[in-house]
Amino acid sequence: QFRHENLVSLIEVFRQKKRIHLVFEFIDHTVLDELQYYCHGLERKRLRKYLFQILRAIEYLHSNN
Repeated sequence: QFRHENLVSLIEVFRQKKRIHLVFEFIDHTVLDELQYYCHGLERKRLRKYLFQILRAIEYLHSNN
């Protein structure tokens, strides 16, 4: 299991009635919330912050296969 500040933790996976359910940790604020709040787009500084977090998470995943 991966542990990184920019990754959402997968808590549980289970199958029920031919469906697979994934249970993730709770996150109280998402990028979707930001996009809905800033309906005309994100400010450049905020966008850079999110892209940096995404790239750090991808780098971590690639370095850990």
